[in-house]
Amino acid sequence: MRHIINFIKSYEHKHWHIAMLSLFHLLIAFARGALFAYIPKFVESFVVNVGLVGLILSIPWFLNIFNDIFIGNLSKKTSKKRLIILSITMLFSVGIIYYVSSSLLAVIIGLLIYGFACDLYIIPTYAQLIQVSPKKNDSESFAIFDSAGSLGWALGPMVGGFIIASYMPENIFLFFSLMCLFTFIFVIALIKIPDIKDKKAKETSLRVYFTNLVNIRKLTRQAKISLFLTSLLALWDSLLWMITPLYLFSLGTNPILIGIILTVFALPYLLFQIPAGFWEDKNGKAIIILPCMTVVGICFLGFSFFTAPLVLIILAFILSTASSILSPALGGMLMDNTPSSRRDENASLQTILSNFTIIIGYIVGGIIAEYFGYTTVYLIFGLLIFAVGLIMHFLHDDVDA
Repeated sequence: MRHIINFIKSYEHKHWHIAMLSLFHLLIAFARGALFAYIPKFVESFVVNVGLVGLILSIPWFLNIFNDIFIGNLSKKTSKKRLIILSITMLFSVGIIYYVSSSLLAVIIGLLIYGFACDLYIIPTYAQLIQVSPKKNDSESFAIFDSAGSLGWALGPMVGGFIIASYMPENIFLFFSLMCLFTFIFVIALIKIPDIKDKKAKETSLRVYFTNLVNIRKLTRQAKISLFLTSLLALWDSLLWMITPLYLFSLGTNPILIGIILTVFALPYLLFQIPAGFWEDKNGKAIIILPCMTVVGICFLGFSFFTAPLVLIILAFILSTASSILSPALGGMLMDNTPSSRRDENASLQTILSNFTIIIGYIVGGIIAEYFGYTTVYLIFGLLIFAVGLIMHFLHDDVDA
């Protein structure tokens, strides 16, 4: 938090662009965080079956698998600011669609727009951040940018829970659209992005995309393990954001408490991710895999046995603290075991596989919850995570080579 405040206080020209991009990230993450406090329950109101809820909520992630190439190519040829403005406009429309919707078709259309719009701002924003970041401080720039997003995701669910509890739940969609409108004005007024179009830029083809997937077999064993663990982390993180609100709503939990628990899922990433990355660079990355995955597995199991709000808040904080410590270690391990010539390809692979596992988590988690209950979801995935942690411990030499 101190890093964000100090960074924003800097009015030097080279920092201004980064500060504004980070504030934009905070605003849009805040709006999305508030929305996700209610979206799973909203979708469930149309289909009842939790398995279908998981399938429907996976739509944006399925779309993102193919969005990345198209939007990446578009970003090379078109003004990044225009793409960001278009994405915010589309997100604004999602809130309006959901506020007036009364059919499952409208829900699905909204999710399709939402998935495309999110990629439409994420890819150009990261590309612009790379362009304006000082070469000697690029890690700091990305740390500030990501921390701003974590702050938004931490604050959003708490505010969303308050709106759901205090007003009609559907008002969360009006709030989302109003936040998008405010962000739209912010981008127009304060974010300056040169209108640079590289007409000679080489486009990425779908063939290259699938070639990257096939090339997984060429990776070192350490890189494969890192990719697998990163994908597993994305799976359990996204699963928590879908299953937990549905589970807590089914228990009759106050929406404010639901928002607080979701906030606690995001808060440790803001507090611990950057310090953990520095520590792991100095002391080693593989040594924290077993402790972190053991803690995550135990906390998942805790969710299957306890229902008291205070206990769930404590479990959520401990679980996400372990995840926030594990996340930079896994990313660092992947880069450490990747030749510099393949780093872009492996980063792309990481995104693709994470999208796939998020889809699997939503669908499988929803099916298990429908037929065996929510607590069984936490039980099965808790045991799975704990088992994988033990396997990684016995493969310690391969992981840390």
